[in-house]
Amino acid sequence: MKGFIITLLSSTLILIGLMSATIMRSTTSTNVLGSSSTTQPFASALPLTNTEDSTSTQPSYLEAIKKGDIFFKENHFTLATNEYQKASMLEPNLAEPFFKLGKAYFADEHYQEALQSLTSATKNNPTDIEAQVLLGRTLLKLGQIETAFKYFEQINSTTPIVIYYRAIINVYQSNYEQARAYFESLTTTANQDAETTRKAQIYLNSMAEYASAQDPNPNYIRTLMARSFEETAEHDLAKSLLYDVLKEEPDYRDAWKLLGYAYLQEKSYTEAQEALFKAVTLDPTKAETRYLLGLSYFGLQDFKSAAQQFELALQSGFQPVTEIYPKLGEADIALGEYLKAAEVYEKLLLIDQSDLNWFVKPVWLYIEPLSNPKKALEWSQKALSYYPNAALSYNLVGWAQIDNEQWDEAEKNLNYAIILDPNLAAAYLNYAFVFEHKNDKEQAKEYFKRAYTLDPNGSIGNLGASNYNRLVQEDTEIFKENPPSNS
Repeated sequence: MKGFIITLLSSTLILIGLMSATIMRSTTSTNVLGSSSTTQPFASALPLTNTEDSTSTQPSYLEAIKKGDIFFKENHFTLATNEYQKASMLEPNLAEPFFKLGKAYFADEHYQEALQSLTSATKNNPTDIEAQVLLGRTLLKLGQIETAFKYFEQINSTTPIVIYYRAIINVYQSNYEQARAYFESLTTTANQDAETTRKAQIYLNSMAEYASAQDPNPNYIRTLMARSFEETAEHDLAKSLLYDVLKEEPDYRDAWKLLGYAYLQEKSYTEAQEALFKAVTLDPTKAETRYLLGLSYFGLQDFKSAAQQFELALQSGFQPVTEIYPKLGEADIALGEYLKAAEVYEKLLLIDQSDLNWFVKPVWLYIEPLSNPKKALEWSQKALSYYPNAALSYNLVGWAQIDNEQWDEAEKNLNYAIILDPNLAAAYLNYAFVFEHKNDKEQAKEYFKRAYTLDPNGSIGNLGASNYNRLVQEDTEIFKENPPSNS
């Protein structure tokens, strides 16, 4: 049987927020990434979001919709549903608030509530194809495959997205010829929907793979179709189909592997591990299975076991190594194996230099835990040699030069980084340390604050906030020790 490979306030607001917070001193002041030991910024230094409802006047329909849209865009789905519910109560005969409410519930994985809202939306506007499609998708999420099939068939539309869902339900039901016809209609030049064209071709490729293999086992094409479900993010359909396959053929290695992969996509790491254990038992030498098992351990924060599985995958010839080396490096860092991690990233960069971000980790490792300024500068300069027009390259060189106490050179490179990218938070953070070294604390504070403003939810913003507050605290202590005299 054939096997296959799955392939972030105005200045005054920030100032008040930062000064009123508990003062914390950063122990990793030049960390452009933020390691696990980096101090966290205080709550009042975080972005302020006004989520309080007016108690004096009832919000209008449009106000509720607008607030809901803002929350939805920021992935605050519970807050979004609260606003959309208000809107639906204000205008119960409109489809819009119920559709948006259904979308928010769907995004928050509350599918039963989504179904109820979308049913109201389609009742208020029976011609809204987008709402009908989302309702059908919700039925699929609820495991109501047969109901979803009938629902998509009765939608009075031949738009590509409707045809696509008719096709994949036919796939699930093993109606391959009807599914093929639907998919082929989506790959014609008449279809201007590039996404449905791309997805349709994935299924057609799997069908062609099955035909060329001449394998009569029906579980082979079902497993191939499950792989296509995975590749098009239809994880629930994939899992359901794979469980059916495994009921009939419990020793089917690729079905177990795909099932583990499906659970990995949902971050259900324990379930993924259980499936992948089965696959490894059936074939201990399969490199991809070892890699996926390593990912399940990584997701469960068992970094030692993750690293072991990644090593076994490499020994078994896993490709591409550019996919596994970054994960192995992260596992080694989590284990405190910093030198080993640096060696992993060096191996990666000797093979492939196609991602500038890969250079960040060895520079960080040699600056922070390994305290090897010369190696840090060496790798930052290599980054610059490969990416001479990238702001991040100049930031890395400037960062390493600070660690080598080459302050003038660092200032030049960091200034150029900001010229190339005025929104690069890390460059402002590192430049702030240059200003602090020059005893220009006001400019240092301004740049720490700028770093926070540009990255309020990230490690760089955290460091910007904590170092800003450190300087404010130092000024406060100086003021207390040397109060102004009364004239």
